[in-house]
Amino acid sequence: LQIFKDSIPVVRKSLEGLADESREPGEVYWGEVVAGDRTIIILQDSNFRKGASRYSVSFAKSPSLGIYAEPSSAADPYNMEWLQAYLSAFERLSLSPSIVENPEELKEGTMYFWRINQMFEGGRYVFAGGQGVGLAIAQHLLSAQALKKTGYLWPAPETMQFYQDKLALKQLFEESGVPAPKSW
Repeated sequence: LQIFKDSIPVVRKSLEGLADESREPGEVYWGEVVAGDRTIIILQDSNFRKGASRYSVSFAKSPSLGIYAEPSSAADPYNMEWLQAYLSAFERLSLSPSIVENPEELKEGTMYFWRINQMFEGGRYVFAGGQGVGLAIAQHLLSAQALKKTGYLWPAPETMQFYQDKLALKQLFEESGVPAPKSW
């Protein structure tokens, strides 16, 4: 929620700021007070009744966000750190993500953050020298995305092949003419 006076954003004050008696003459501000199951908007403008100004209000819809915690990777300690970082970020933003572990649980219209590492499918790619893990994860995510037609997986699943498979990334750089250090 944002309140505007003559198309200029009005300063929002905290509950403590609303109670502060030391205000400048003519100061305009607003705040919210929760009373039971209702939220009351308080607007302070000593010139409000004169009608010389126009007020407008803008409401933003909270985004529908989630975390896709693929079970075979989620238990890995390093991967768990990423998942915890996502949860901490959501908490700081006062957002409540839905957490799903199965592609069938994905909800249309929700953007899902994900972090899947080399422990995907029980780590079987680690024992194969890591080759193919990025492509397998990308295919898994793309099929999950297609299953629900969400279109909202971040980072984009296509990038996973290059994140986990440095040889595939090297090949992409060579094909695109991107300078890269020699690799052996």
